[in-house]
Amino acid sequence: MKAVLLFFLVGIAFWPLQVRAQQTAEVVQQKQAGFLRNGTYVEAGGNALYGSLNYERRFFVQGDPVAAIRVGGSLVPFDYWHSLILPVEFSLINGKRPLKFEFGAGVTFLKSFEREEKVRNDRVGVYINPGFRPIANFRLGARYDFPDKPYFLRAGFTPFFFNNGEGFPGFQPWGGVSFGYSFGKK
Repeated sequence: MKAVLLFFLVGIAFWPLQVRAQQTAEVVQQKQAGFLRNGTYVEAGGNALYGSLNYERRFFVQGDPVAAIRVGGSLVPFDYWHSLILPVEFSLINGKRPLKFEFGAGVTFLKSFEREEKVRNDRVGVYINPGFRPIANFRLGARYDFPDKPYFLRAGFTPFFFNNGEGFPGFQPWGGVSFGYSFGKK
């Protein structure tokens, strides 16, 4: 009986140390699970309308949410015109698990180059429309970061808000899917 009581008292005495050790390991694991600071990815659809190559810089990578600024580019060729598309976006990425919630807002700059077969001022060829056309956009989506690997997937709803040329605001629902690679320090 004394042996059982002694075993019970020793077990109770060391039990809080085991819980503390598990909590410490969990906290260490969460601190190590931060984002890498940089990312590059290819996006189909999304804020660049048809697709783009992008660079993303992440801030506050050990916290939750993580802030990110993204800049991308795309050149879309058509028969009679081409478009240069430059999306810029600020996002917040929320979550500690591999599947995270992402939301953000930005501006996509669109510039069209028209090819005309007729002569304009004694020249034939490519003509540039003056200025970039800004288009407001938003993101509501999900991001999956592969555990212990530098790859990630993104999918999101990315609607556009623009001036339709008649003085009325236009709305275009849109979406995008991305695959990317993260690099740099945590």
